[in-house]
Amino acid sequence: MSLGTSCKNEDVATLDIAYEAAGSYADPSLFRATFSQEGRRLTFDGSDLHVRSRTAAWFAGSFTLRTVDANRDATVDVVLVSNGDTLGAGSASWRAQKDWTYGVSAYVAPTRPQGHCFEIRDAKPLPSRNGSSGDSLFVVFAGLPYGAIC
Repeated sequence: MSLGTSCKNEDVATLDIAYEAAGSYADPSLFRATFSQEGRRLTFDGSDLHVRSRTAAWFAGSFTLRTVDANRDATVDVVLVSNGDTLGAGSASWRAQKDWTYGVSAYVAPTRPQGHCFEIRDAKPLPSRNGSSGDSLFVVFAGLPYGAIC
C-alpha cells in the first residue's frame, strides 16, 4: 500500500482506497467499496480505480477522496463479488484527523502482506476461483499525518 500526498487543510483528511490482487483475483471487476461517514455514503467499484500495475497475474489500482471530514468516524467496507455472489468482505474503521492521509486496501494473496506503517484490520479466507486456492482477503489500513514519510 502506498499513500498519496495529502493537502494541508484544517477541516479535511485524504483517503486512498486500493485493490491489489494476485492470480485469479487479479480482476478489478470483482471489487466494490463503500465509504461511510456520519450520514455520507459513497459507493465505488473496479471501474473507479486508476490502474497502477496490471499483468495477467497481478492487478493494483486505487482512487483518492480528498474530502474526508476531520474529527468524525469513518468506515470503508470492501466486498469481492462475482456473478452476484459475495466471495469475501471486510472493513476498516477509524476516527479521521485533520491533515492526515489514510489508506484502506483490499489485498488478495496467498500470504499476509509484510511491511511497515500499516496494519491488517480484517482477514478472511477466499473460496477457490478458476482452479486457484489458498487466497485470503486482507483489509489493510494505514494513516500518516501531513508531512510524515513512511
